[in-house]
Amino acid sequence: MADTGNRQSVYLSFFFFDSLLQRLPDITIGQTTSGQNFGNLLEMGIARGLRTLVCEHHLDFTVSAKGDQGDDRAPSFRITDYWPYATPPTRPSDPGEAQVYRALGRGHLIQPDVVIWRNRKMEFMRVENGETVPITVSTPQLFACISGKATIRSDRSQSSRYEGNALMRWRRARPPHIMVVTAEPSPSRLGSLAWGLGDLDCVYHVNLAALYHAFRQVEEEIGRRTVARDVGSSEELKDLIEHARVKDISQLFDDLFSEFLKQSP
Repeated sequence: MADTGNRQSVYLSFFFFDSLLQRLPDITIGQTTSGQNFGNLLEMGIARGLRTLVCEHHLDFTVSAKGDQGDDRAPSFRITDYWPYATPPTRPSDPGEAQVYRALGRGHLIQPDVVIWRNRKMEFMRVENGETVPITVSTPQLFACISGKATIRSDRSQSSRYEGNALMRWRRARPPHIMVVTAEPSPSRLGSLAWGLGDLDCVYHVNLAALYHAFRQVEEEIGRRTVARDVGSSEELKDLIEHARVKDISQLFDDLFSEFLKQSP
């Protein structure tokens, strides 16, 4: 998770890991071969954790990660296979419209790492012989798109924001939840996504308490001004937390499913 070219980032990641071990003494420690592998493990961990909680609460949702091997529970990770982006069943032979939405699904910006969806019966209207006729069909509805970003280091990490913006613009109904989960330690980089304009619901950190504690330690060791110049300040991180722009991953499940938990027996 550290930017190895930045000494403050390395210190911060070390103290974060130390703080994490104090909070989770039974944690299993492993070694990943690359940053890309770390990202794959993160997205699969997000999906596995949410899937477990969905099953425990008997919620009728499917959680799928791109990194899952042999997972056939989702129709695909192509956005246009889900409502509100799929072409309605009332217009199956509209090649122009279908072409636009196929292009949206193939776009490299519209590739969420984790999708949450459910089958729903929905009513659509068709015009036949000068009359409007309702039809009811079962269709997969996209409930949430989650991007797993091990770090926030380049323009590619900003694809989550562009993706969210496109999902807002192209929807035919209420948009899905659009979220980012990251292990990025730098407040300034967290803020580059979290201080958004409505294209993301929220940014979640893998352990916010450990990060804030680590940041205070680094400021004491190196100096507040030096750290702030290179990776941001604890005040910036405090603002992100208190404005609910960055949350802990433990809040993710409730933020997604609280309305359904109230309905469950």
